[in-house]
Amino acid sequence: MPRKEPKDSDRPHLISRVFGIDSLKCPKCPEGRLRLVAFITEKETIGKILAAMDMPNEVPRAAHARPPPQEQGEFFLEEAV
Repeated sequence: MPRKEPKDSDRPHLISRVFGIDSLKCPKCPEGRLRLVAFITEKETIGKILAAMDMPNEVPRAAHARPPPQEQGEFFLEEAV
């Protein structure tokens, strides 16, 4: 059976279940609720919004992978007395 993609309206409920937070709770007023007013997908528009908010709009570079493990040398263990 193919997996169903969640509706956008279900996402706040899923975030609440997974992270235990209310993603629609207003940070400024105790009783207020946030609502989605736009869903922006155009890269250029997103870049302009982030620039206006003084936030980075470039994708961060991936960190280098760790080097492979080094060969282990000989270890001399003392016996416990």
